[in-house]
Amino acid sequence: MHERIQGIEGLRVVAMILVASWLSGIGPFTGGFVGLDVGFVIAGFFASRHITERSDLPIRAFFVDVIAYRLRRVVPLTALVSILTGGFIIVVYGYSHLDSFMSTARSVILFYTNFQLDSGRGHPVSTAMSASPFSQFWTISLLQQCIVVWAAIYYYVRQRASEKTTRTIFWIAMALAILAAGEAHYYSVVSSVMAFAVGAMYSWYHDRNEAQVTLVHDALASLGLFIILFASIKLHSGVHYNGLLGVAIALSTVAIIAAWAPDGAGRLERIFEFRPLSFLGRYTFAFYLWFIPGLIVLANARHEALSTSWRALVLLGAAVLAVLSHHFIEVPVLKWLDPDDDRVRDELDFKITYRGTGILMTVTVLFSFGFANMSHYKPVTAFRAPPPTALELAFPTYLDPAFYPDKAELRDTLSKVVREGSNVKVSGYLPGASNLDKDADSKAFWDCTARGNDTTARVCRVGDIKGRSRILVIGDGRAAALAASLQPLAAREHAQMYVTARHGCRNNTAYDTTDNARTAACREWRGNALSVIPQVQPDVIVLSFVERNPRSGVATDAEWERGLRGFVRELSDLAGDVPVVDVGGWPSRKTSPVECLKGNVTLSKCGTPLSVAINVSRQETRRDIVKAHGFRFISMTKYFCMNKTCPAIVGGVATMANRGAPSQSYMRYITRAVEPELAKITSLARAHHRTASKSPPK
Repeated sequence: MHERIQGIEGLRVVAMILVASWLSGIGPFTGGFVGLDVGFVIAGFFASRHITERSDLPIRAFFVDVIAYRLRRVVPLTALVSILTGGFIIVVYGYSHLDSFMSTARSVILFYTNFQLDSGRGHPVSTAMSASPFSQFWTISLLQQCIVVWAAIYYYVRQRASEKTTRTIFWIAMALAILAAGEAHYYSVVSSVMAFAVGAMYSWYHDRNEAQVTLVHDALASLGLFIILFASIKLHSGVHYNGLLGVAIALSTVAIIAAWAPDGAGRLERIFEFRPLSFLGRYTFAFYLWFIPGLIVLANARHEALSTSWRALVLLGAAVLAVLSHHFIEVPVLKWLDPDDDRVRDELDFKITYRGTGILMTVTVLFSFGFANMSHYKPVTAFRAPPPTALELAFPTYLDPAFYPDKAELRDTLSKVVREGSNVKVSGYLPGASNLDKDADSKAFWDCTARGNDTTARVCRVGDIKGRSRILVIGDGRAAALAASLQPLAAREHAQMYVTARHGCRNNTAYDTTDNARTAACREWRGNALSVIPQVQPDVIVLSFVERNPRSGVATDAEWERGLRGFVRELSDLAGDVPVVDVGGWPSRKTSPVECLKGNVTLSKCGTPLSVAINVSRQETRRDIVKAHGFRFISMTKYFCMNKTCPAIVGGVATMANRGAPSQSYMRYITRAVEPELAKITSLARAHHRTASKSPPK
């Protein structure tokens, strides 16, 4: 048994090398994320053995033991890393990030991080500057959930069926799951759960085969190792890593374990039992916990992507911390919690083992909640007046002059930021860097904004839903941004406002010929959006979109102009006598404001040059085209930029939520300032409604 575990410790080291190479960018293993699947197989193998050996215990004793065993193994180091990472967050990021990050820390301790972290935009485990310093706990949380669910299912089935029947049921379920996995992407939990299950079920058969290691076993093990290494070199994060490929990696790992026997007869086994390799295996868990937050926090502290030498230094530091934390934290705590070295008797020792585990969990959770609550006591000094609540920003009943500036006040504030921004440090601002990216989409207009390849023109109705005049807003994400400012004015003027928007879909046909699914969806959506016009029968149509090219296509200035002319002609024919207002001049950024603002920087540091933020020539062309068709044009540039600079924070409010979308909070903030121009929209709606109501029906 001892020799076989030594071999698995060596395999753990190999898996960790793959993961570390992938996340650090050092070495050839760009697909090193397969090492996580290798780890899940090993974890499933040992967890299943532990569960199987204790399946004869009474139900209460069984579940208390399984859960407490996992807590004793995981909590000491996760608690230490979480608490220390929280301290570094205060130093590097400031208090504005603490609430968001420490809520993630609570999820670490309570093992639901995989549900909290958004894994739809990329790999859930990441060392990007924008990633959470707790992203490594995605795998830890998922693993604990797998163990508890596996234990529950196995215990329930095993109490009602024979061992043979139980294993048959599990294998049938596994086969069905593999078939269902098909093309399921790795970013889902499918691959990792599958790897865990493969390792867990193989544990039932290893003991009976371990003394029968042959040349065939060695050959299969070598093939399995080759597949894992080959996949680690050839794959990368942009490759579609489906569920079936995950199964292949899992089976390759099983093939390696199958070649290991207590007598060390396997040739590959002897390689993995190489003493330095097997010795390092005990530190892999601690190393995994340390090096990911190290890379993220240091990158943000330096406000730049780390060089190779810096990344190598972080890996070295993580290795040192892994050794120290293992010997001075993990081992002593484990000995205190479980002096019998996890050999559970029928009479469970609650006095030492289980009560001690409970105490450790309680203290750790209290620490995480305490850190999280600290952010609420940080004074906010960047505002002229106490900031409004989220509800007031979403639906203000009145526009408080103490906070919402008029046009003159906004221009003064803009001028001051541009003039003095190099001397002013970024402090508290709304909504805060931890939530800034989420501020691109207001919940008020969530249901009327299409995303991805959605082609449905979803329509929301806000303002005064009983109003007589009707405003229809159509466009990309800027349409929802504009609606954030227009909604309180529409409510005050007793106008209904209908909004339909789609991210990345311009009111321009220039991109319709681009051959990709996103463009095709945009083309169809635009047709559906225009079909809304006769349904709503608006009194004014408002267009809102940015002049820059979308991700789904690139157009030259000449192509862009022809595409805009084509759309304007089509809309003009549909609109008839309904007035049209086009709102453009929206800024963009080349870099994420979140990445910049969460650092210890000045206000001017995160600003954007006007030449980068605004395509002036396209804006002028756009104005000329729409005016030639009788449309009115409103430019938003003056509300975001001044003196060739577009600040990232104005009046204590972040202007942009991400590189392309204005902050919904800022759009609310400037409502009074932009009111004189937006009031043209409501007045046009009233005038057209009066005229239309006097005209005979068509």
